[in-house]
Amino acid sequence: FRKVFVPIMDELFGKYYEKYMINSLKEINKIIEEKYKSKMTIIVWPDYYKKNFVKKLKETNLDLIFLPNKFNSYEEYKIKNNGHPTAKANEEIAEILYNHINEKKK
Repeated sequence: FRKVFVPIMDELFGKYYEKYMINSLKEINKIIEEKYKSKMTIIVWPDYYKKNFVKKLKETNLDLIFLPNKFNSYEEYKIKNNGHPTAKANEEIAEILYNHINEKKK
């Protein structure tokens, strides 16, 4: 299914997914700003870097963190067979996020 059907759907509906995702993120950010007087930070995994999507994402006013390519590693950063982050990945992402937030405070 993932090898046959999903790529076809991505090809047919890719632009829709990109627009839907970006508009949803902008709306969520707006709600967070208005309701909680805060700003959302979006962490983008490197295996999701599609050139056109990233370009459009960067054109928004959203707070973005792009993880380095090493996070694509199933040996260290992704749980085999499901792709979720490992404990090591979560620890390093927490540090990246912490540094990002503190850098914005300066």
